[in-house]
Amino acid sequence: MLNGCRKHKRIKVLLTGLISIHSGETEILSLLVTCLNLSEGGVLISLNQSLPVGVSPNLKLVLPDGLLTARARVVWCQPAPNGIKQRAGLMFTEISNPDRRRIAQLVTEQEAKIAS
Repeated sequence: MLNGCRKHKRIKVLLTGLISIHSGETEILSLLVTCLNLSEGGVLISLNQSLPVGVSPNLKLVLPDGLLTARARVVWCQPAPNGIKQRAGLMFTEISNPDRRRIAQLVTEQEAKIAS
């Protein structure tokens, strides 16, 4: 699923996650989130409150093969279509190569399922 402005293939998922925002060593916000789509470049999350654009939370996602950890930057945040939750697009800024490969593998597997 590539469109004109995307570098990476994106798949629909329903994954549980946690974002945390720190000021220095102090955690100032921690929120449970639901990941709605995923690519090697970032995620779309659903959450209960808005996030400021530009903030860089730590992100933990539960993938089918285990926990993924990364740092991301909030690119946009807006109310979800239901008007109750918020949706935010996050771009990965720090992610290990093994975790990026795990995402690529998950995308490949999902596309193979769709194609068959």
